[in-house]
Amino acid sequence: MTIFKNRAGLSVLLVLGVMALGSVSAWGNPVKWTLQNVAFLDGGIATGSFVYDASTDTYSSVNITTSGGAVSGATYQFGIGFTGARTFVAVPANSADLTGSRMIQLSFSQLLSAFNSGGTLQIVGGLEGRCTYSNCAGAESFTNQRVLTGSIVGVTDSSTAPMTCTALSYTSGMRAEGTTELIANIVLSCTGGTPTAAGQPVPPADIAVTLNAPITSKVTAANNFTEALLLIDEPNTTLGAIPGQRPLLNCGQSGAPDNGPLGAGVCAIVGTGDPATVYNGAPNGYGSGTTCDGSGGRPNYDSYTCGHPNVFQGKRSNPTTLTFSQVPLDPPGSSIRTLRIRNVRVNAAAFCPSDPYCYANPLIASVSLAGNGFSQTLGGLIPSVPFRTLQTQIVPPSAGSNVAIIRLTEGYQDAWKQKNISFLSGDNSGIRGNQDLENFLLS
Repeated sequence: MTIFKNRAGLSVLLVLGVMALGSVSAWGNPVKWTLQNVAFLDGGIATGSFVYDASTDTYSSVNITTSGGAVSGATYQFGIGFTGARTFVAVPANSADLTGSRMIQLSFSQLLSAFNSGGTLQIVGGLEGRCTYSNCAGAESFTNQRVLTGSIVGVTDSSTAPMTCTALSYTSGMRAEGTTELIANIVLSCTGGTPTAAGQPVPPADIAVTLNAPITSKVTAANNFTEALLLIDEPNTTLGAIPGQRPLLNCGQSGAPDNGPLGAGVCAIVGTGDPATVYNGAPNGYGSGTTCDGSGGRPNYDSYTCGHPNVFQGKRSNPTTLTFSQVPLDPPGSSIRTLRIRNVRVNAAAFCPSDPYCYANPLIASVSLAGNGFSQTLGGLIPSVPFRTLQTQIVPPSAGSNVAIIRLTEGYQDAWKQKNISFLSGDNSGIRGNQDLENFLLS
C-alpha cells in the first residue's frame, strides 16, 4: 500500500464536544477506482486500481500494471496527484528525484473529488513514458504509448477503515493570580485508518490550539517557537504500546533535521509499514529498518526526511493560538496513536480580572486538526489563596529557643507548584532542600 500527499496537502476531520469523549471519523470515505478497458495505441493495456480520498486529497493502494505492448510492461505503486484530481500520475516507487523514472499518466473527464461515492469516468487522455522533471510534472511518451480508450469505475472502499480520535478528558485548577499558569494536557487517542506503507512519506497535518486566554508559554527560539510541545505515542515514558522503548527525538534535532523547503520546525517522516515504529525516536531512521546513509536511493546522513521524531514544537501564531505545522500524522490502523499537547501556559490574571474567582468562566481550548476542530474545557481559575491574601499562622518560639514557625496555607490542593531546582540538596531522609532561611525553618 502506498500513500501520496498531493500539492493540496492533508486535511483531517476531528470533532469532539466540550468535555465529551465521543469520536468521529478523521479520514472520510475513500473510493477505490478500477481501470476498465484501458488500451494504448500500440495494443498494450493497463490494468489495476488505486484509492482516492477526496477529503484528504490523497492516493493510496496504487497497483497499476501495463503489459502486451511494444514496450516491456511495468508495475506502478506510487501515486502523484494534482489538486482536485483530474490528472493522475503513478511511478513504480517514490524518489527524491524522479527524473528519468517510468510513469503512467491518466486524465479524466471530470474531477475525482466530485465523485465521493464513486461512479464511472472516461479517460480522455494519457500516456506511458518517462518523467522529465524531478517531481514528474512533465513527461516524455514512449512511441505509440498514448492511451486510446478506457474508463475508471469507482466504488466506496470498504477495506480502508476510517481513523477516529477520542479526547481523553483532563482538567485542572489554575491560580487566578498567575500569569504563566500551566493548563491541563490535551490528549487525543486515535485508531483506524490505513498506515503509511514502508518507504512512502507520512502525510502531514496542521494542528492549532486556540484558547480563550492569552498564551504565555515561554518563547524559546526565533519565529515565536515556544516551550509548548506535541508528543506522539508517549516517548520516554512507561506508557504506550512499547513502554520505555521510545527515546525522545524532537523535530530539528540532529538525526531529525528540519531544513526542508517548509522551514524550521517542520520535519518529514518516511513510513516504516509498522504503526508501532513510525515514531520510535530513531535518529536518521529511514523507512523500515534502514538509515540515511546515501546509498540505495536513501538520503545522506542527517538530511531532510531522515529520522523518526516524536516531539514537535509549537509556534505562537497570535496571542491566543499555538500551531504545530505540517506534522507527519500516520494512521495507526488497528493500533493506538496518542497525541499529547503539553507545556501550554496562559495569563490567568488577564482572563477575567473583574472576577477573582472566575468559577463561571472556564478555560476552553479549541483544537483544530487541518482546519476541522473541537473544543474542550480544561479547567477553571481558582484563587490560590482566598481573597488574594495569605493565610498565615505564626507559632512563637518555645522557651529558650529563637526559632519561630510560619505556615502559609494554599487556597486549594496543588495551588503551589513544586520547584524543579533545589539550591540546597535534601537527602530524602529528614533533611530537606532549601530549608534554612535567616535562622527560620520554612514548614
